[in-house]
Amino acid sequence: MPWQEICFFATYKGPSTPLLLSTSKHDRYYELASPQRIIRWRYQSRRAPQMTTQPELDQQAYDRWHQQLLGYIQARTNLPLVDLDSVPVPTGKR
Repeated sequence: MPWQEICFFATYKGPSTPLLLSTSKHDRYYELASPQRIIRWRYQSRRAPQMTTQPELDQQAYDRWHQQLLGYIQARTNLPLVDLDSVPVPTGKR
């Protein structure tokens, strides 16, 4: 997806998971969206044992890399990272 087509950058908590692979029952999801496509990835505060990176990173280095990735995306798209969990949900009129 070309950078100039991205019109939305968001994060939100995923559904509760029965297995506590991370320090939270909810993993964070991130999305980049254009009018035609969505790129979504899940970030776990603790990497699952089956997850590997090249080069190998410990948890602290991985967390730092992910924060740098978010900053890079914001710089390239000139979009804020919107936390959808903090956006108020409008209530319907009765």
